[in-house]
Amino acid sequence: MINFKKLDGPYGIPIYFQKLPDIVQSVAMEWVIFTGAADDQNVGTNGAHHWFEHAPFRGTKKFPGGYAAIIGPFTRYGGDINAHTNLVSTGYEAHVQKKQWKQALEVITDLWSQPLLEDAGINAERTIIIEEIRQSKSMAIRAAYYHLFNHIWPNHPLGHHTLGTEESLKSITPAQLRSAHKLGYDRSRASLFISGNLDEKEILAYATECFKVTPDNGLTERHAVASFGPLPALKLGEETIIETEFGSSIVIMLFPVPAKTTLKELILLEFLTSMLAEGGLDSPLYRIVREERELAYSVQPSQYTHPDGGWNGFIVETKTENIVKVKQAFIDVLRDPELRSEERFSKVKDAIFSEEIMRSISAPRLNDIGVSRYVDYGKVMTDEEYNEHIKKITLTEVVAAFDAMTPDKAHFFIYKGNGKS
Repeated sequence: MINFKKLDGPYGIPIYFQKLPDIVQSVAMEWVIFTGAADDQNVGTNGAHHWFEHAPFRGTKKFPGGYAAIIGPFTRYGGDINAHTNLVSTGYEAHVQKKQWKQALEVITDLWSQPLLEDAGINAERTIIIEEIRQSKSMAIRAAYYHLFNHIWPNHPLGHHTLGTEESLKSITPAQLRSAHKLGYDRSRASLFISGNLDEKEILAYATECFKVTPDNGLTERHAVASFGPLPALKLGEETIIETEFGSSIVIMLFPVPAKTTLKELILLEFLTSMLAEGGLDSPLYRIVREERELAYSVQPSQYTHPDGGWNGFIVETKTENIVKVKQAFIDVLRDPELRSEERFSKVKDAIFSEEIMRSISAPRLNDIGVSRYVDYGKVMTDEEYNEHIKKITLTEVVAAFDAMTPDKAHFFIYKGNGKS
């Protein structure tokens, strides 16, 4: 059961601790820093903050030896050290044997607190990230996701891909990155998650020493996702067509989510997604788009929420000749009587409640859930709290929500392929 306890860590840094049973002999940890790609505006070029999941692995003040010093001691025993960036946060994570948890915490703390950011390492990573961008645009579905934020919210801090562009990557200087790090990474924006069979007192005692290196640059405090201002409005009832070099096409139907969505509304949106897709091939979404109409191999709900707004809808890769049929299929999915049935409603609730029962006791899995709830909801909800929200959702609310999802309230983005195989 997800039941993180908030510990008052040193320097005002919150520590969220999930105590696990003795049988679990590994520990998962993750630093969540509420600085991400949306903060690229402070540097003046997109893609800057994504570097900080790469460049620190070239060396930190305590661990200048690069990958061998940072990752090597843990992979030897089946562990891992990693980092990731999104629009609103950066994460530094470790999954290691219990005997190595202190060493791993010291490493992931130094990764975000004291990266060397030397010219040679930055220039080496520049080439690697450019290859990452090229890979992200190498397939139709990946390319659509890469461009989507810019097409939805142009000229807004949220309106670009985390990676930036090849042009922006080539323009970033080491001095800019060092400045960006100082302007973005601070103990006032940091929280630590730990899942494992550890003692609270031992965690706090070690944190007192370990956290001394965390930056204290006087930045504005963030212990939740930051706002970046009003989002550009989608033109409803319309479509945007982007010609691509791929043979297949990507069809996306999006409904805008308003700013300042409440916790209750966020969880209802997630429940609607489950109503559409829970059960995979047995779901209304798959049944209509794939099984009955044979328009695609895979079809997925698409959702992004932020304090400034967001979207929910569908995305599918299909033959270019099927674009019109897919659009109609999406509309028909939303009209499907099964989405309004008591049987489907009950089945989805059972599936959500059963996830907790079927969930294995895995340190990284539990940590991931805790972090996701923290970032998505602004609080680390227990399973009990989450399930209470699900219990309160009514079929009447679900039906009203689906009835409101009509074509005139949506915008279609079509990444149109050339139809060549």
